[in-house]
Amino acid sequence: MHFGRKLASASLLLCGAAIVAPASGQALIPDTDDAEIVVTAEKRSANLLDVPVPVSAISSDTLVRENLVTLREFASRTPGLSVTGYNATEISIRGISSPANSTPTVAITVDDAPFGTSSWAGNKITPDFDPSDLQQIEVLRGPQGTLYGASSLGGLIKYVTRTPDTRNFTARVEGNVGVVEGFLQEPGWVGALRGALNVPILDDMLAVRASGFKRWDATYSVPYYSVATGDLRGNRYRSPEVHGGRAAVYFKPFEALTINLAHSRQISDSVTSSALTTGTDPTLRMAAQRGRWKEESRVTQLRGDLDLGPATLTSVSGWTRMINNQDVDVGNSFGFLLGFYPGTPAGTQIRLVDDSNTTKFSQEVRLASNGEGKIDWLLGGFYTTERSQADVELFLQEPGGDKDQVLFLGSPSTYKEYAVFGSLTYHFSEKFDVQIGGRYSKNKQEYLRSQDVGAPVTPIFGASFIDPLARSDDDAVTWLVAPRYRLNDDVMIYARVASGYRPGGPNTPAAPLATFAPDTVVNYEAGLKGRFLDRRLTLDLSLFNIDWDDIQLGAQSASLFDFFINGGKARSRGIEATAQLDMGSGWDLNGNFTYTDSELRSDIPAPEPGGASIIGSKGDQLPSATRFTFNVGFDKSFDVGNGLEATIGANYSYVGKRAGDFRSTDASVARQARLNTPSFGELDVRAEVGNDRFRANLFVRNLTNEKGVRRLDDGQGLEANVSHYLIRPRTVGVNVSFNY
Repeated sequence: MHFGRKLASASLLLCGAAIVAPASGQALIPDTDDAEIVVTAEKRSANLLDVPVPVSAISSDTLVRENLVTLREFASRTPGLSVTGYNATEISIRGISSPANSTPTVAITVDDAPFGTSSWAGNKITPDFDPSDLQQIEVLRGPQGTLYGASSLGGLIKYVTRTPDTRNFTARVEGNVGVVEGFLQEPGWVGALRGALNVPILDDMLAVRASGFKRWDATYSVPYYSVATGDLRGNRYRSPEVHGGRAAVYFKPFEALTINLAHSRQISDSVTSSALTTGTDPTLRMAAQRGRWKEESRVTQLRGDLDLGPATLTSVSGWTRMINNQDVDVGNSFGFLLGFYPGTPAGTQIRLVDDSNTTKFSQEVRLASNGEGKIDWLLGGFYTTERSQADVELFLQEPGGDKDQVLFLGSPSTYKEYAVFGSLTYHFSEKFDVQIGGRYSKNKQEYLRSQDVGAPVTPIFGASFIDPLARSDDDAVTWLVAPRYRLNDDVMIYARVASGYRPGGPNTPAAPLATFAPDTVVNYEAGLKGRFLDRRLTLDLSLFNIDWDDIQLGAQSASLFDFFINGGKARSRGIEATAQLDMGSGWDLNGNFTYTDSELRSDIPAPEPGGASIIGSKGDQLPSATRFTFNVGFDKSFDVGNGLEATIGANYSYVGKRAGDFRSTDASVARQARLNTPSFGELDVRAEVGNDRFRANLFVRNLTNEKGVRRLDDGQGLEANVSHYLIRPRTVGVNVSFNY
């Protein structure tokens, strides 16, 4: 029994380039020719069609209208983006993926402030900000190391929040409710209440905005597949309630200076349970389990912009706190421990309490030209520090409330990073320009681990100890070159060569080396963006090839503890295409497809003698990478009289077969081959009627009730059964909103 991997597996199970893929209701461009979608991918506002970066922009209105309220739900609508696992902690873009317990390969920002950890030892909460707080979500594909720094190997997800309006008083109230059919359980329901208020205080000078929400997300099924019988037998599920809010102040004391201050808080509170629902096989008889999982995120930001004439000086300060608390019965995974405690009363539970938190502060200052002359430039500096504390306790809980500690693990860590960066665009002519950029980053990390073991189980977990303080520091240089040529006012072609990196770090004492090194990528890309047929057809096409070196991999020592190694090379290449056609008379057709081929380019190193690692050979597909995905959809709008407009729409999304996790060298002989997650399709439809004041929307998600599998998991072959993480079953609901 491998404690590091087993504990991570138990925690997960019990807790649970192109413009936007234009799903129903998502427009690449607004209806009017002069309007444009503005993105901030390059840390300055620009028309999405003019940016030489593969970026998606998904509006909050689309998210609400189609009830896509979590990252996991809208990921299948976005080219190149994949979210697997129970709680959306495993995110990959363009096939550059990582296990849940490693440093992320996709960076996340709220506006321009980083969110989440930059270290494998930090708290890995993935935000699911409610649409009431957002203006849009931008997804940048490919490495973004020059402007956004560490852990953006695959790309970046950027949450863009709403700014208070200094001129118009507005209020919005919204609610929805839906019925969710069951796969292996009784039907459930979803619902949400949202409200927002914008109050201008001084015209063109001062305004405040506040929003709040409460959301009841769908019960989530996790059936188990029996290796012995070939049946789907049980499920675990989670019934989360999510609530939170945001308050923002906009202040413009004089014409050249704007100040934005905002604070948001979001809490997800879930009850977790598992029980066998069918079958009589005693090997599958799982005792009913209960537990609670609570996640909380707090984000405070202060931004100031000072217009100096030729350039604008910007300061962005961010304070983030991420808290994760889990308290669950893990008798299914650790029931064997009762044999080490004779005389334990009947009904004793084996419980796991996992408390972790990360606090992060970041500061960025940059100076950017205001677009006059032949040269556009940007220079900046960045600093961040994060402190994390992870405490895991495994204990016996007797019916009367008494506790016997089995194991306690504590692991405080710190991460600090300093960086300077810049970019320059030279306009050789009105049609042709070249952007170059670079970033130098240096990080320092510390990690300490302690273990307190109950005497009866020292043969399993070893003796108690406090490790020596482990330290690491490394630096990295990232860069980009991006030439762009405008064929005419409506069509642009570009190339992009860009690099990214993920920090290394201090290793656990089990490792043969005290530290592991950063891994790096270089992305080679060519793309086209433009409008054709009198601007009725919008096309976006990109081809990419990513070379990935010194991949960070998980391994395990003979003493049963996890550590990290660097493991050779990989490559991901593919094509992304998006199209939208305005057919007139209220008809809009849209579609996109993505093909990605990502594989190892060298064998994974063998483990140390007596230890364990993962098995991978040159040519093996990377985990969770989908070779082929596509979306097709339509919208039809028409007037129905009395000042009302109606819209009907549908979207079909397809996710192809995906390779599962690499196998462990300790995988059971019953299941040596890697799992392949099957393909699935999902059909959504909706109908809407309303005007500027009132809207009512009927939606059906997963109309055909497809049992789509997001992920299969058997702990790298160490588990007796296979977890099936499913898409949401058929959901029928209605959303009603009122605006003032």
